Amino acid sequence: MSSIEDFQFGENSMLSKKNITIEPSKNKPLWTRQESINFECAKEVIMAMIGVCFDKECLEKLKDKPDLKRLAAIKEEENRLHEERRALRWDDHAEIVRIRREYGTAVRAYNERKKMIRLNEIS
Repeated sequence: MSSIEDFQFGENSMLSKKNITIEPSKNKPLWTRQESINFECAKEVIMAMIGVCFDKECLEKLKDKPDLKRLAAIKEEENRLHEERRALRWDDHAEIVRIRREYGTAVRAYNERKKMIRLNEIS
């Protein structure tokens, strides 16, 4: 691939053609390094939440009698998260802050609960 135009990026990606341009009058990027980091962190924490959904789905399926309503709710949540990730815009600062705060807290809490369960199993 010889140039950035050869890449295919999602419409809302910071690297899509509509966003990669430089503001001509000021010759500066349309976003800062920190905005880029915040955006990518928000997208990654959504992926971590999708991973939590996958984990919950697997644990439910391992049960002798999996709860089909619970499985459907987990799948619905996973689909909602995929859509939220796809629709996230790099310039929606309030949404990025919300996602990082809420989902980051939820992922850490879920991982901590799993860690405590494993420690209890070992003891």
